[in-house]
Amino acid sequence: MELVLALKGAADGASFDQAFCELVRRFERRVRAYCLLRLRSAELARDVAQEVFIAFFKSLPRYEPRASLSTYLIGIARNLCSQQLRSAKARLSRELRSSGGRTNEAKDPAELVDRAEQAVEVARALGELPGELRETVELRVFAGLSFQEIGEVLGRPRSTVQDWFAEALHALRRALGGP
Repeated sequence: MELVLALKGAADGASFDQAFCELVRRFERRVRAYCLLRLRSAELARDVAQEVFIAFFKSLPRYEPRASLSTYLIGIARNLCSQQLRSAKARLSRELRSSGGRTNEAKDPAELVDRAEQAVEVARALGELPGELRETVELRVFAGLSFQEIGEVLGRPRSTVQDWFAEALHALRRALGGP
């Protein structure tokens, strides 16, 4: 909250720049981690995380702190990631139609080596969860949001988010061969 007040009340460009840099320093890692999780590309996550802070900057005059700043930024990230995924899906659909359904079979060896076997299993299991369960886990574990903050991002009561999280963990344990 104090950062937002510093940004809105900055008397000169230098104090604004300092406050904005502090905002980015505090939240960039969490926002980028969330974007990486959603987009599965470090480059895209970096770009979208940058867009999150640009969007926040543009919305600053209208920003009213109803939720924590972290929650607000993750909400922006969620929307931008969803836009990015819809755009990528549309591009892929166009490419498949134009190629007659043929895809390039070549794989980048660096990408194949990049993931450990266990991480692949967890990602697979996470990907098989229904959308609201998966997103709840992503926001809680990877973005570090509280259940209250997740509820604010998803527009659901905290109790619902807690139930989804428990259900997701149970499903992940089953999928990964746990008790």
